[in-house]
Amino acid sequence: MVEEEVKGVGSIRAVNRVVTILELFRESQELTMSEVARATGLSESTVFRYLGALTGHGWLVAERSGSYRLGIRVFQLGQSAVANLDIGRISQPYMEALLGEYDETVNCAIFQSDAVIVIKSLESSSAIRRGASVGERDYMFSSGLGKAIAACLPTEEVFRLQAGTEMKQLTERSITSLDELLEDLRRVRARGYSLDEEESELGLMCVAAASQDSLGFPRYAMSVSGPTDRIRLAIERGLGESVARAAAGLSRELGNFTVPSLHV
Repeated sequence: MVEEEVKGVGSIRAVNRVVTILELFRESQELTMSEVARATGLSESTVFRYLGALTGHGWLVAERSGSYRLGIRVFQLGQSAVANLDIGRISQPYMEALLGEYDETVNCAIFQSDAVIVIKSLESSSAIRRGASVGERDYMFSSGLGKAIAACLPTEEVFRLQAGTEMKQLTERSITSLDELLEDLRRVRARGYSLDEEESELGLMCVAAASQDSLGFPRYAMSVSGPTDRIRLAIERGLGESVARAAAGLSRELGNFTVPSLHV
């Protein structure tokens, strides 16, 4: 029994070392055995064995120069992971948690071209509920979902999107100028989530945050929306932070293991 436990600990240690070594290549295209040893704290003889095994299985490629780079099998595995992504299934637990805590409508949307499209929705049980429907397109700069994504984009991309998008005044509170938009996106970055304060529809408020894929692109966003008075009370209870945490959790599910970084 003890011997089996020792073997188990050894196996886990070996797996952790393999993952650590492969993760080094996220930041560097090529690494030498000595560089891997310094970065991991392992001896060169130990690193040599791991690099040899990874090369033998096609996860790494040994160059004539003595350095190593990622092999095609890593790319193939990544492509399979992306192809098998089911965003509806992956986002479900995070959306259910938000619905359970706040009982307001929860939406998940995808960023496509110059708009966001709602792809999943969980409705509030309240008799008075507000929120977008699946398939509905939200405006990029007047919705919480759209602004959450826009805040994660480089400023140059925001300029491009704004130039090709009519900033419609849907309500008296809608943002209609570039200066207003840039200032609002700065606030989104500062607090970690966006607000639609009756900018799309009077009486409706929305809190949203973006989820970034493995390349750091804000491909999705989650939101909680409902009547303004109820959402304001929910914000006092931490709704904004809850939405931001849920979006960050979804980012990790999509392969982004870094703290979400928003462009200035």
